[in-house]
Amino acid sequence: IWMFTISIMSSIIFMTTSHPMFMIMMIITQTMMMSILSGMLMESFWMSYILMLIFLGGMMVLFIYITSIASNMMSSMNLNQPYLLLIMATMIITATSIDQLLMNNEILNNEVLITNNEILNKEMNNQLTNLFNLPNSILTMMIIIYLFITLTVVIKITNIKYGPVRKFLYE
Repeated sequence: IWMFTISIMSSIIFMTTSHPMFMIMMIITQTMMMSILSGMLMESFWMSYILMLIFLGGMMVLFIYITSIASNMMSSMNLNQPYLLLIMATMIITATSIDQLLMNNEILNNEVLITNNEILNKEMNNQLTNLFNLPNSILTMMIIIYLFITLTVVIKITNIKYGPVRKFLYE
């Protein structure tokens, strides 16, 4: 409930900002929240972790581009709008009330949670062992070798003298 509230509040703050750096920070916050939520809904966090890494890799490129363009831009956020504060206050109040309702009810029984966690851990261990067992281990090793060869080729192709964006004087 709290992550959902934080996600919606960061979306509302995102709409009121005009500075690109602050927008990127809000997008990164949204990415973290969505990856945590998707990891909780799925059986394991591997897929959400990989998607988050891919998305943050793209965001790093965008971050570098934006910092080179708008490095000295003044940041301002318009929080004087009364509806924005009203929406945030109601979301915080509803999140706390729903959280207290769930804690007071008998829905969250400890014995049921323990058995569900044991079942999920067994299923997750089976999925991870299937990834490295014989039929799938060949594919995993091929991917590892391909990534290693790609890494070495990229290192050999790049020229160190022309690597950075800003040129240095070699004297």
